Amino acid sequence: MGPLASIGIVKGKQFAPDERMKKIMTEALAAANATSRSLFMNPRDPN
Repeated sequence: MGPLASIGIVKGKQFAPDERMKKIMTEALAAANATSRSLFMNPRDPN
């Protein structure tokens, strides 16, 4: 739970990211989306 708490996600508290955090998470989401699509379309594992 430590990594989640570092970005403001804590049990029992409302998650309210500021504009800076929203920008960081939006960019991270785009990178994760591109990575997952790349791995799905061209997996490294031959099986």
